[in-house]
Amino acid sequence: MARTGAAVSFTSLLELHERLQELFLRHQEALVEGDLDAAAQRLDRFQAALELHAQDEETWLIPVYRRAERVAGGAPEIFQGEHLKMLHLVRQFRAALSRIRQSGQHRTRRVLQLLDDESKFKQLMAHHDARERTLLYPILDRLTTDEERRELLERCRRELPL
Repeated sequence: MARTGAAVSFTSLLELHERLQELFLRHQEALVEGDLDAAAQRLDRFQAALELHAQDEETWLIPVYRRAERVAGGAPEIFQGEHLKMLHLVRQFRAALSRIRQSGQHRTRRVLQLLDDESKFKQLMAHHDARERTLLYPILDRLTTDEERRELLERCRRELPL
């Protein structure tokens, strides 16, 4: 496949990961400040953005990545599994935050417990980001033509509201 100096790289999708991390950080900042309503709104936006990201990857990128299964070791299921696990955890966080907002007692202790649970989630999110950075996107870059990359990126890139 011919490459040009203007090749469009999948690493630009990592900007989306950075924005997801920033959304989640803003949710946690609101939790720390005790603004549970803002924390819930930001968590809702984070979940919606994460769902779009997972859907985009599974619809557009992973089918292309499957071309390299011998090279990649059949890892598409790993990415899909991580997306499902992250979405499941976010739903758990939303439910826990809803219970905290409804109860008037022991809020501080319960918020601290939620922040502790979320720290493990942030580690999973960072691990997933690193895996995509070092495995998924570089392989997609090698497998696709400039035109195909441009088309796939257009389908996957969205502005995330902060």
